[in-house]
Amino acid sequence: MPWYKHKKLVYGCVAGVCCVALIGGGVAIALNQSSDNNKENETTTLTVSYKEDTGIKVNVDLPDWNDDSTPALLEINDGVSSTYQVIESKNAKDIKIALNKGDYTIKLISPINSDGSIYFVSDEVKATINDNNKEVKIPINGSKLPAEDVTDDQIKDIQKKFDEAKELGKVDQSTVDKVNKNADAGKDARESKSDDEKKEAQETAKEEVKKTETTGSTSSQSSSTSSPSSSSSSGSSGSSSSASFSTHTHNWIAHYSTIYHDAVTTQTPIYSEREVVYCNNCGADITNNYSQHTKAHALAGETGGWSVKTETEMIGYETTTITPAYEETVVDYYYCSCGATK
Repeated sequence: MPWYKHKKLVYGCVAGVCCVALIGGGVAIALNQSSDNNKENETTTLTVSYKEDTGIKVNVDLPDWNDDSTPALLEINDGVSSTYQVIESKNAKDIKIALNKGDYTIKLISPINSDGSIYFVSDEVKATINDNNKEVKIPINGSKLPAEDVTDDQIKDIQKKFDEAKELGKVDQSTVDKVNKNADAGKDARESKSDDEKKEAQETAKEEVKKTETTGSTSSQSSSTSSPSSSSSSGSSGSSSSASFSTHTHNWIAHYSTIYHDAVTTQTPIYSEREVVYCNNCGADITNNYSQHTKAHALAGETGGWSVKTETEMIGYETTTITPAYEETVVDYYYCSCGATK
């Protein structure tokens, strides 16, 4: 196409964009004027919808979860590795998290309240994101477990997850300190009951979570595909919260290590010849004292004499190097900035 036609095409596109902008502005003005005429204090807003990225939309509802509690953690596993997102109690609604198309396992790591209580939530949610399900809605409810009904294993599981998140740079030390502080606050209460005595309370909490799931809280997923698994009293569960994060694509970086290889050698025996003097009478080796030895035989009235033989003996080894020692740099694994390895 000639250059002047390109220029006309560009001018035409610019003019079209300007027309659309002017028309849009006119629509907004007209709507506002109409609103002012009909209802003095009401403003009509024109909302333009844009296509959203694929991902999940999470709502977390935990009773008595507040600023004195620790954050919760959202764990998202793509089948290869997990990443974590901090969830604050004040930002636990309508959380949008952009994810690539694929299958995910989503867990909520329960917060620990200031008195040492935690939450019983659904163990995990399986979510599939594809062309038909671009936004998977995941409502998550929890039932509060009083500190005396919490087991030490549940607390340890939560602490372990926060430690992992810290290693990945998802939480800071102050958050980990708060987790440990709230965990210690419930220590005496936890020790007041045996694990067997806590079973009834945990089963009750489990049933409460199931009731909320079957009364419609998990059925509002018209454009989504997610399936909660069996409930669990552990610190993990399928939910999300405060800040959202963008799609993460692994950027694999090679990690190198140095391997030392020993030299490959072979050893060959070394032989030497020497003359050995033997006594003809008794057969002894008299190489170093044959004169005295034969004289002793003579004094005893015995026959003397000796003989000399040449013998071969091994005196050591000769080492031959086939391959000298060397160092080799190899790729032992790959890692991503998110903490995943392969």
